[in-house]
Amino acid sequence: KKYDVRKIIFSSTGAAIRPNSIYGLTKNICETIIKFYHQQYNFQYFMFRFFNVIGTGEKHNPETHLFPNLVDAILKDKYFQLYGDGNNVRDYIDVRDIANAHILAVKSSETGSYTLQLGRERGYSVNQIIRKIENATRKKVKIKKQPARVGEDKSNVSDIELSRTILNWKPKIDLDQSIKDVIK
Repeated sequence: KKYDVRKIIFSSTGAAIRPNSIYGLTKNICETIIKFYHQQYNFQYFMFRFFNVIGTGEKHNPETHLFPNLVDAILKDKYFQLYGDGNNVRDYIDVRDIANAHILAVKSSETGSYTLQLGRERGYSVNQIIRKIENATRKKVKIKKQPARVGEDKSNVSDIELSRTILNWKPKIDLDQSIKDVIK
């Protein structure tokens, strides 16, 4: 209110839909707080629920994401830690497509407030991703099996119909191109 904020764009997660981790729960709580203040101060919001983001330069410490760990293992000839049977399905979205959605939201003349999912609407199992990385690098992944993680969803795939309708957004970069760019 003090700074006359008229629009908020919040980066959330697909894990906020059915939070079964502290990460998803905290994002869900943040979304609830934004909705509460929206009612109090009448600003516009776009809350983007990203699904599994893939992009170049991704580095966390410790690294927990599939692509950086998988690419690191295959390029450095290390073992990849596979949790569970590798059949869990996720929707992967390129960070450049997410950036495009943010630009569209900033420029949007839309007056409503929305919670929008950003993904490809297509799921891939970890095993399918392993095969795609092996094909792209022409190397075999060395796998060390680990027990499945507690609370891990079997499948989490986006529904981007509202993103298409409100922002005229859809992902432009296909998964194989994202993988090639990450491997470079």
